[in-house]
Amino acid sequence: ATKDSYTLQYERAGMDWAEFTPVEFRFSKDIEDRYTQWLASKSVSEHEYTILHIGGSGPLKKYPNKFWKKIAESVASGDDEVCVLMGGPRDTIPDIDHPFVRYSFNASLDLSARIICGAKVVVAGDTGALHIAGNCGVPTCSLWGFTSPEHSAKFYKNATWLTSDLNCAPCFLQRASWCHKTRGGIPDCMRHISPYSVIKQLS
Repeated sequence: ATKDSYTLQYERAGMDWAEFTPVEFRFSKDIEDRYTQWLASKSVSEHEYTILHIGGSGPLKKYPNKFWKKIAESVASGDDEVCVLMGGPRDTIPDIDHPFVRYSFNASLDLSARIICGAKVVVAGDTGALHIAGNCGVPTCSLWGFTSPEHSAKFYKNATWLTSDLNCAPCFLQRASWCHKTRGGIPDCMRHISPYSVIKQLS
């Protein structure tokens, strides 16, 4: 494949990516109240925490946990900088012993969206979390392996992105079984994105 599914859907609908406009998020009072409670439980304030979203909709979008750990420890080593690791219940949580690292892996989708929209910056792969952040106007640093930022991240405000240097990326494969360059369930294209490159983007 040479194009991702979103590009094909836009073309079939006769649309152009130049027509992209951000989505305006509106949250209910209940979600705002739950977000206030979440902030208190994590001892953080709105716009004063960095999110590392370690989840991925499939194994081809996974990034090594040891890389997430390096990034988290770097962020949390800043001047009272709080780092929040987010993901889903199926994600393996990195074990990080640091007073300024928090975890949020069981929030509902609507509360997760509110948490993301309240972040200082979001680091994520090509996931829903990234696109929520981009549409909220939250600064993002995104990681791209088998997909491309060409038709999404480049339109977001205050966005930076890192891509793999492998010549096979992006391949736009839809199944992990089709990729023959994986180790430990993680594709080499994601392993080739250095955590130090991410740290540099965040500095």
